Amino acid sequence: MQRRTFLFGMAGAALASPLPSCAAPKRLGTIAFVQRDGLWIQDLRASQPARLIDGTRISAPRLSPSGQWIAYSRNGTAAVVSRDGK
Repeated sequence: MQRRTFLFGMAGAALASPLPSCAAPKRLGTIAFVQRDGLWIQDLRASQPARLIDGTRISAPRLSPSGQWIAYSRNGTAAVVSRDGK
């Protein structure tokens, strides 16, 4: 077999095979952030952020490892809110 034929055959087989599972789109994650009017959360695949908490003097949002809870500080007091705002 000639080298060129072998290379073309390998390239064709590689292009015809399905993508491996590691190349499948992955969840990008979620961010929590503070703006002037409150605490916001956004799934990075979604186009619009959602406000969880109204108010000012909110700082230091932190997502829990599970992503279901957000800890933050308001006027120097620690608080926690669930991802759905309850």
